[in-house]
Amino acid sequence: MNRELSLEEVHKETLNVLKKIDEICEHNDIKYSIMYGTLIGYMRHNGFIPWDDDMDVCMLRPEYDKFVAYCNEHEEELYPFKLMSKYTADDYPFNLQRFCDTRFKMVKTDGLSDAGMGLFIDIYPLDALGNVKNGAKKQIEKKKTFWMQCVGCAQSKNIMGTNKSFVKRLLRFPVYLYSHMKGTKYFLDKFDKLTNSYSYEDSKYVGDLIWDNCVTYYEKEWFEDVEDIIFEGVKTKIPVQTKKVLEEEYGDYMTPPPEEERVPYHEYIIYRK
Repeated sequence: MNRELSLEEVHKETLNVLKKIDEICEHNDIKYSIMYGTLIGYMRHNGFIPWDDDMDVCMLRPEYDKFVAYCNEHEEELYPFKLMSKYTADDYPFNLQRFCDTRFKMVKTDGLSDAGMGLFIDIYPLDALGNVKNGAKKQIEKKKTFWMQCVGCAQSKNIMGTNKSFVKRLLRFPVYLYSHMKGTKYFLDKFDKLTNSYSYEDSKYVGDLIWDNCVTYYEKEWFEDVEDIIFEGVKTKIPVQTKKVLEEEYGDYMTPPPEEERVPYHEYIIYRK
């Protein structure tokens, strides 16, 4: 296997993936924006957060569905780029779809399957959350937390886990057995059902329902208008209401974390094939 890519090389190559996403979206009139840490990077560092090791893109659900449909219908002509999901690989470990450059190989260090993923950008759909801010937040987060625990257990070979607390390791045992009996896809499909809880057209709020334990309620209109910007020399898009988006998600997003936390946090290594 070839040499591991440095963080600087990951940044450089990921920008090529972003160029392809922007090209697809421009060609098909699909509205998107960079999101999460990538959006913070643009606002706070005028580019990547120096220690961040991936990029995030988001789309309102109708735009996301158009993007997914295009990538699936044009899979061969998009090569070496590929939209990876639980529908393209049986051992894909997430509900989140990733747009990958398959000229690279990912090696997971957390025991989960890499499912053939390469260098990637996460694609987040923003789904309807109704008209009451934080209306079902606790219920949704409780479900997401349990399902994500089950997904982890279903893909793990460690029955008792690695928690230092013996009681917590003991409590893991029945969840582990239940998760292996049902299988990963059973719990990933639970997230899909959650995304249909509200009417998209009638909802004021949207949020990410397929990833992470928590859910943030954003006003849908914040993502309906986007504008072009240049990110590390590459054209991409951000919400016109970027400050509102980031304040809702992070509060004071302009203050960097403590120095000891300024490290990459994903559990994988990227190689060039």
